[in-house]
Amino acid sequence: MREIERASPHGSGRNRVTLIFDGRPGPVPAIQSAAVKVIFSMDRSADDRIREAVLASKNARQLIVVTDDRALQYAVRAEGAQVLGVNEFLARLRSPGGGKQPRAGKTLTQAEVERINKELEERWLKGDESGGNA
Repeated sequence: MREIERASPHGSGRNRVTLIFDGRPGPVPAIQSAAVKVIFSMDRSADDRIREAVLASKNARQLIVVTDDRALQYAVRAEGAQVLGVNEFLARLRSPGGGKQPRAGKTLTQAEVERINKELEERWLKGDESGGNA
């Protein structure tokens, strides 16, 4: 969470990031902040919760959904939301303001994306705010 707050890939401090995870929170409560809200999908899929959030939005054009799931990308785009792929979002984290683009030919494999997502989930559940490298 600190990394998202520091890099501010969402632009203005008035904008808020909502992270939606599949499943239920672990024994340690999810950390919340003024800039980042964490939601667990509980007994539904995170994709369904994301679709509902976009549909409930007063102005979906102001929303950016970060996902590599093509079906979810199509669904939220149809409602007017913008979409970023995971690699593009990570590039924004590395370069506040989104100035730097990933080097050509340097992309993450699906296995790498899944490993990173799992690591982030574990850090969230443990309450790791150090932002240090694994």
